[in-house]
Amino acid sequence: MLDVQDGDSAVHYALLSASWAVLCYYAEDLRLKLPLQELPNQASNWSAELLAWLGIPNIMLEDVPDVPPEYYSCRFRVSKLPR
Repeated sequence: MLDVQDGDSAVHYALLSASWAVLCYYAEDLRLKLPLQELPNQASNWSAELLAWLGIPNIMLEDVPDVPPEYYSCRFRVSKLPR
């Protein structure tokens, strides 16, 4: 157990261990999302394209390097694990 104290607040970290069956049970119970397959690149900035077409400068446009991929996802189910 690791305790970190900073002024009036304290943060406690605890390492928990559980069997695979227990982890699967709570994953289903909490309805955790499971990534299935990466989506094709759908990162389109339609508002920037519309403003460019209208000739209006887009002051909110930011280029983000290394955009994280998006995934198709579904609820975790033990019966679907072999897939």
